[in-house]
Amino acid sequence: MSGRRLLGAAVLASILGLTGSLATASATLTSLTARSTAEAKVAVSGAIRPRAARPPAVAHEVYGYLPYWELNRASARTIDYGSLSTIAFFAIRVTGSGALDRKTPGYRAYVSSAAAAVTNAAHQRGVRVVPTFQLFDSGRFSTLRRLLGSRRAQDAFINQALALMAQRRADGANIDFEPVPSSLAPAFASLVGRFSRALHARLRGAQLVVATPAIFSPLLVSRLAPVVDRLFVMAYDYHGPGSSAPGSVAPLRRGPHNVAKTIAAYTLFISPAKLILGMAYYGYSWPIAQNRGVVSVRTAGRYGGVHGVTYDNVMGFLRRHPTLHPWRDPTGGASFRWWDARNHVTREVHLEDALAVRQKVDLAIAEGLAGVGVWTLSGDGGAKPMTQTLRGTLVTASHRVIVAARARPAALVGRSIVVQYTIGITNSGNVPERGSVTWRVLTPRGRTLASGTRLVVLYENRTASLAFTSRLGPSTLGSGTYRIDVQFLSAGHRWGTATRFSQRY
Repeated sequence: MSGRRLLGAAVLASILGLTGSLATASATLTSLTARSTAEAKVAVSGAIRPRAARPPAVAHEVYGYLPYWELNRASARTIDYGSLSTIAFFAIRVTGSGALDRKTPGYRAYVSSAAAAVTNAAHQRGVRVVPTFQLFDSGRFSTLRRLLGSRRAQDAFINQALALMAQRRADGANIDFEPVPSSLAPAFASLVGRFSRALHARLRGAQLVVATPAIFSPLLVSRLAPVVDRLFVMAYDYHGPGSSAPGSVAPLRRGPHNVAKTIAAYTLFISPAKLILGMAYYGYSWPIAQNRGVVSVRTAGRYGGVHGVTYDNVMGFLRRHPTLHPWRDPTGGASFRWWDARNHVTREVHLEDALAVRQKVDLAIAEGLAGVGVWTLSGDGGAKPMTQTLRGTLVTASHRVIVAARARPAALVGRSIVVQYTIGITNSGNVPERGSVTWRVLTPRGRTLASGTRLVVLYENRTASLAFTSRLGPSTLGSGTYRIDVQFLSAGHRWGTATRFSQRY
């Protein structure tokens, strides 16, 4: 389900089916490759500072991938650390023998001075920095089977990974093995468990995150749940290169498979507090055919094929073609069509945008998830509309809640004193509130007669109304003016109110 294999350096340079220049990506790789071994050793041995003992600016976790093809000497200055909790360098390839492939661009990027500069800048702001250990193995899963079938190979992987992380002052690790079939789920979870124990024993406060797909194996998730700190749910590619029809890359609630259903399914097997909702800063461009209102993807090669597109590149394309006006799907990003004269075909483009990101952040907050994740950090370009969305909801959010309570005079029911009351909670801020409402019914002297607590999830501009009936005691309780105290606690904020009612019996 991951779009990562398509969105490499070459595909990122293509836009809407028109091949662009690879100069930037090539220059980055050449620069990283050309650096001397001596420079890399300096970066490893003494140039990386530990993470500062301060929390990141964001209220929830924001886990951002930084692929090797996006890393350059300017990265340390251009990354918005204030909207992140973790940066995951992508990626270091793991071989079937367990050895780390040190010849790949991903490894060379991770040990480069550019990566050291990013790490130091992130650490200064309390942001975690971790490597991603990658094994992509489709078909017969020969490489994955070789690794999982050998204790010696697993030991080699764990030992080499931990040694590298210690050198680079890593704050944990990301494991991205794709795909993992159900038949190999127990063996993979066993490896992850061994890796987790070794990691936490060696690196204090480390965090282990495993990337998992939108359409997942319950066996895999249930086995991983007790041994990971987080799962990065790749909640995207619901429509992708192999789809028969174009559509949203990550629909929030529409269709047979969508982000909300994915998260609901995950929480049957793992605590929501261990989930990171992965978001795509990209989309796809499909060559399409229309027949009696039915839209399908043209598969013949002469139509130019399906291409991955980034938000940044699409916005540049639209600026150059002002007559194109994207249509906003209320639950699935934006889309538009255009005529591809080169390939003589109509293309339909779907991509995630800032509003789609906002909706997914809201979902993560409302569902009590650990936070959200980003593939990839530079996907929204220089204007950074998605980054600004993250800041507006997770850094400078407006928390405004009004708590109200109303009670009827107490009534005599049989030989008991009973009171009916309602509690209203209105969210007038700009983010969802997930918290607990607690109430107490008190005598004139402050003795508690009844109390309760309830979880309340409230999206912005919504009101929750809770109605209760409490038995306070026998008819001999004593008359007077009684009080109900109400408190609502959410995201470290507290709001409260009190109301009084008469008890005349």
